[in-house]
Amino acid sequence: MGVNPKLLRRSPLFAELPVADVNAVADMAHLRWFDRGETLFRQGDEIVFFYVVFDGAVKLSRATRTGKTMVVDFRGPGQVVGGRAIIGQRAYTDDAQALEDVLVASVPVEPAVNFLASRASAVMSLARYLASRLDVRESMVAALSTNRVHQRLADALLELSESFGVVVDGVTVINARLTQTELAEWIGATRETTSTLLNGLRRAGFIDIVSRRIHVLDSLAIEAYAAVEELPDDLSMLARASQRVA
Repeated sequence: MGVNPKLLRRSPLFAELPVADVNAVADMAHLRWFDRGETLFRQGDEIVFFYVVFDGAVKLSRATRTGKTMVVDFRGPGQVVGGRAIIGQRAYTDDAQALEDVLVASVPVEPAVNFLASRASAVMSLARYLASRLDVRESMVAALSTNRVHQRLADALLELSESFGVVVDGVTVINARLTQTELAEWIGATRETTSTLLNGLRRAGFIDIVSRRIHVLDSLAIEAYAAVEELPDDLSMLARASQRVA
């Protein structure tokens, strides 16, 4: 039992807590591996653990009333999965599945909640973390209703780069093997439209896709892509605009 508290402190949830408090939570937790494709928990399950991701990628999805599946978020290193349990939520609202092999700290909810609830610094840290994740979700919801599909795709690529980006030979690789269907569900588009837009970005030299991992070749051009209301026939003008800004 127990995990290295230094690993927990990589998460914003624990980064600002006193060392003694982090050590206490680390003693309650244990390391756990989930293989790619394995389920961490299912929507409606009673919450027993919450998880802090150390390595890998987790997809959160939700079944809608019409029976369709909606991807609601992706979580990577330093992020928390099932964290709402700490504020009294009794059942998971999403399915959580490992997109890659995932190493997590599995933290039992009941003792962790009892410990953290008596510490004001922990409560404030939790509130800030949950507020930040809520902001992300609210931004996605707003984007679904106001932004065009290409803008939602660009914003998603930039967010994924921030959460999962690994620099390899000067190129940012999104270290999570997303299918085009998963990406389409996340941005509220069809797979066909998402595939068409990705192919356009690839031909323009903004991205490449290798073994289902997206390589971001020109993040400034993708930012310019997100800013335009109507896509030009020739995306190279966006690349030239991004180079002028740089």
